[in-house]
Amino acid sequence: MGVALGLGARAVDLDVLFLGQAEEIQPGSGKDLVDLLHEPYGLSVWGFTVNDPIGWGFLQSLGIDGIFIDNIPLGVMLQAPF
Repeated sequence: MGVALGLGARAVDLDVLFLGQAEEIQPGSGKDLVDLLHEPYGLSVWGFTVNDPIGWGFLQSLGIDGIFIDNIPLGVMLQAPF
């Protein structure tokens, strides 16, 4: 986080595997991290890479701003309406 802030980044990407492991060790920690990056740091948080509805739902439950997905038709189906 310090590097991102030092470089003036406006967004960070977090690996779904990292977030999943954090949740296994301490439930709620993934959401806590996303919330911390949002406020007070004001960063947009993106999660990568999922390819199924379960992974998508997990990232969405953490309050992620955007999701990287390899399965484009599934991503289009699951994305929030504009």
